[in-house]
Amino acid sequence: MHMFRLIVLTALGLCLASVSLAASPDQVGTYTGSLKTKVYYTTGPITVKSTMSLSLDADNFTTVTIDGIEQPSAAPGSPNSFYSSTDGFALWVDAAFPGASLTAGAVHFKNTTMIGTFSSFAFSSGPPTSLISNSSGKFKLKKTAP
Repeated sequence: MHMFRLIVLTALGLCLASVSLAASPDQVGTYTGSLKTKVYYTTGPITVKSTMSLSLDADNFTTVTIDGIEQPSAAPGSPNSFYSSTDGFALWVDAAFPGASLTAGAVHFKNTTMIGTFSSFAFSSGPPTSLISNSSGKFKLKKTAP
């Protein structure tokens, strides 16, 4: 229940922010690169390296793909990101835990490169709900398509 409330409040905040903050025409496009994730389980942390693609639309819809798997939007049908001229913020859900996870990523633009960090968590879906894992990491993406 707490996860649902967090997703709804975050989606509302993104919708309000998207009214005034949108990606510039220079920022719109597809960025591709590498992602390094540190996942913390109760048994200890593991580090995972992946490929990542982020497609940024002018209307504040961001599509995130990790290792070829599209990650669902945290707010289907609504803008899931906002951007300024130098920075941005996006939300997505881990495809392995749909409906029970949330990832928040912050990005910084420098020329045609996007550098970002993220934090996420996943919960079990059945009662009782419990934290399965939390993770954090960073990514560096280069603009590959307009």
